[in-house]
Amino acid sequence: ATLRLGTLSKITSSHLIDCTCSIHIGQYSTIAGANTQVWTHGYKHDQSGPGRHRIDGKIHIGNNVYIGSASVLNAGIYISDSITVGSHSSISKSLLLPGTYVSQSLRHIQASPDFSADTVQFLRKNEDGEIIYRKTIRRS
Repeated sequence: ATLRLGTLSKITSSHLIDCTCSIHIGQYSTIAGANTQVWTHGYKHDQSGPGRHRIDGKIHIGNNVYIGSASVLNAGIYISDSITVGSHSSISKSLLLPGTYVSQSLRHIQASPDFSADTVQFLRKNEDGEIIYRKTIRRS
């Protein structure tokens, strides 16, 4: 297995890079921040019993790709050119169209908690899993 970095590509500090299989990173690409994991092997477990089967696969990252902090890249994926992967993303299939990819959709929470010295707010989730305010206690 080989790890190949293209022109001006970089892997910043504190990442885990598994070279069970080869990894190719194109030109001008960056694995940025810290704590990204790049896995070229994994396991598929049988539905019952002790069986498990190892899955190996090369990883190809194209040109002008940015991988944000704490992302996880799984075995056998291909990331095309001109792609940004947002931090904390889990990539388990190939990304073929240029653009930005993130694992979780961002959602709006109606109000910000007021944690000033004279107010304490308690939060809870409603039946849809959204955070709402239960009650406010004002200190005198």
